[in-house]
Amino acid sequence: AGLKELGAKYGLEQGEVFRYMQVRDFARKEIQSFPEEPASTLLEEVLAASGLEKGTVSAVYGAMLEKDKAPLEGIKAKWEEELGEVIEEGIWCEVLRRENASTSSA
Repeated sequence: AGLKELGAKYGLEQGEVFRYMQVRDFARKEIQSFPEEPASTLLEEVLAASGLEKGTVSAVYGAMLEKDKAPLEGIKAKWEEELGEVIEEGIWCEVLRRENASTSSA
């Protein structure tokens, strides 16, 4: 899809499309598994198969994801340094959400 189509699909202004492409390019270079989700870990498989109460696996997984935010925070810090401005948390979360949503079917 062209840049105009991409902008229309996700409701982005022209400048936002350019930033999105920069984010995507950077993520592609810096995140080894990008754009695929990482493979399930042995821990995830064991917890899923052990018959624990509903929601236990999600809680453990959520805690693990929180711990994995550090690499993304490093990326965010590098961008902020290069841009010379702070990226608000809401904007950063939206960038990550859009990137994940746009590549899940790629």
